[in-house]
Amino acid sequence: MKNNGWNNIYKHSTIFNQIDKRWVDKYVDMWNIPLNIENALKLFTGEIKPSNAGFRDKRRMYFDEMDIKTQKEIIKFFTKNKILILSDIIKGNDEFSASWKSNNAEKRWRCWKKYCEYVAI
Repeated sequence: MKNNGWNNIYKHSTIFNQIDKRWVDKYVDMWNIPLNIENALKLFTGEIKPSNAGFRDKRRMYFDEMDIKTQKEIIKFFTKNKILILSDIIKGNDEFSASWKSNNAEKRWRCWKKYCEYVAI
């Protein structure tokens, strides 16, 4: 197989499947996540263990195991804040953010702008 740059990503796909992995508290600070959604995300990630033994995994809670009201609140929050969230995850907002200053900076910026317009639909 020709090495097209993606091989390194797939090489570790059985171990890592996240674009960005931080503690939920970091996302709370970045995106002003409300307390009820913060707690649900901590249950989802396993930062807080579920208290009920009736879940599929004793270490965490799956999204479909949350009550419908919580599911809808999570979806509403992420839908409302999708551009900010995707921008922070894909481009970054700290010292590790992707550099847009290169030989193709203008082309990259146009692509990013198109992406944001598409997501906003």
